[in-house]
Amino acid sequence: IDASPKGFGAWLRSRREERGGILRTVAAAADMDPSHLGKAERGERLPSWDKVEALAQALDLDLADVQSRYATAKLWLECDGDPRLLAAAATLAHEHAGTYLVNKPANKLRAKK
Repeated sequence: IDASPKGFGAWLRSRREERGGILRTVAAAADMDPSHLGKAERGERLPSWDKVEALAQALDLDLADVQSRYATAKLWLECDGDPRLLAAAATLAHEHAGTYLVNKPANKLRAKK
C-alpha cells in the first residue's frame, strides 16, 4: 500500500472507477470542484476531511477504511515521506492505541462481566 497522498489518490480513483462513477458526477455529489477531485486522484493535493467524507458517502465506501487511509496520507505529508520517521510515528501510534483500547471504559465494563 502506498501511504503517500499519491497512493491515496490512486486508491480513491480506483474506487470511483470500480463503481462506474464519472469524475464530474462524483465531485458534484461531494460538493467539490471536479478539478480539485482530479488533483486529489493524481496525488497533487489532499482534500479536507469534510470533502473526503463526502466522497466516501458518494462512493458508498467504508468510512473507517477511508479514514485510516486518509490519516496515513496526512502522516506521510507530516513526515515528508521519510520512511524512518513514518515507521517511528506508526510504532508510537500503535503502542498508544493499544493502551487506549485496554483502558477504554467500554472494555473495562466487558471485563467485569
